[in-house]
Amino acid sequence: MALLLAVAVAVLALSQYAFYDPVTDTRPTVNFARHPVAIVFHAVGASCAPLIGLLQLSTRLRRRWRGMHRWLGRFYLVVCVGLGGTAGLWLAFFAYGGTVARVGLGLIAVLWFGTSSMAYLAIRAGDVQGHREWMWRSVAVALGGITLRVYLPVLVASGVSFLVAYRIVTWASWVPNLLVAEWLVRRSRPKLVTS
Repeated sequence: MALLLAVAVAVLALSQYAFYDPVTDTRPTVNFARHPVAIVFHAVGASCAPLIGLLQLSTRLRRRWRGMHRWLGRFYLVVCVGLGGTAGLWLAFFAYGGTVARVGLGLIAVLWFGTSSMAYLAIRAGDVQGHREWMWRSVAVALGGITLRVYLPVLVASGVSFLVAYRIVTWASWVPNLLVAEWLVRRSRPKLVTS
């Protein structure tokens, strides 16, 4: 189900940017035309991150196609996190919703860099368990793009003003994801046997 949602959101986000017309755009969010290069990098990198991240977490795929796992991991780091995350951090400075939204969106980019970097450093050191745990966190943050696109229309449809809803989702789109990932990480750790 999560994979299907990731594909749907990626297609939706990419089509939104592909057919964007700044002349007819009346939404109160940041005007994409002011930052076209950042928008393209963010759209391409961040849109494919949830799908690639979820595929990377599959034990069966990882064991069966180890080489593909490594190459997808490199793509995830360079294109998704590197380009998509850098562009996302840049765009956060201009985000609609004021300081609350800008800090929330800026933090998601910084945490994405941080968790992904820790995952990379762990695997380079041969720490497979640490790598897996940090990737769970990284993918949880990357899934913020999906949860944002789910929560925002639900809040607006429930009567919350767009501005308030947008400010809420700039935090609610990733904080719960990260908490769930942390719970999964801690739950999956081997239990210490005491005598």
